[in-house]
Amino acid sequence: AAVGGDLGWVQEGQLSEELDRELARLSIGDISDPIRTIGGYYILNLQDRRTATGGGLSGVVMDMRQFMVPYTSGILTPIPNPQLSDERVANAVAKAKQIAANVSSCTDIEALQEEHGRDIMADGGSILLAEVPPLFRATAETAELNVPSEPILSPQGAHVLIVCDRSMHESTVPTRDVIEARLNQETLALRARRYLRDLRREAVVEFR
Repeated sequence: AAVGGDLGWVQEGQLSEELDRELARLSIGDISDPIRTIGGYYILNLQDRRTATGGGLSGVVMDMRQFMVPYTSGILTPIPNPQLSDERVANAVAKAKQIAANVSSCTDIEALQEEHGRDIMADGGSILLAEVPPLFRATAETAELNVPSEPILSPQGAHVLIVCDRSMHESTVPTRDVIEARLNQETLALRARRYLRDLRREAVVEFR
């Protein structure tokens, strides 16, 4: 067959009931007994199993940047429960707000490290919203695009986030129609091989 019998990733309900039931029973690496369906007999090999990430938070891709003003210069000294009553925390928050006031887009973040040197730490990129650390997730989910957030306090420093873009992650799980087409291709390929085999068996070669 064109894909060597590989159906790729499938979700529950995309195959026939008979195949779904057998897949639910199999462990990774197992090979099923022949399964009879309307379309013919199938043998399944479960190669892996994972949780789908098609919708909800896990389906949102964030393109975001952040910078952090540490509470201490030089070697980072974490503050387990940072409070504004701590002068180090208050100073970091004030500096973070001062820097954020001059940030109007994601491109500005990229120049901050060069401008402020070791006084701040800046990074960013694309990440699934579900993988954003819980401390920052609510802000990342609701922040306006290209608008710096209020400082967020972690044990390491005062963070400011800026969301450049949000997009939906396209699931790589094939549709039911695609899976049915693959199964039909497998069936046709199998029948073609059987037909050619039968022709070879029945062929009469005449020598002169």
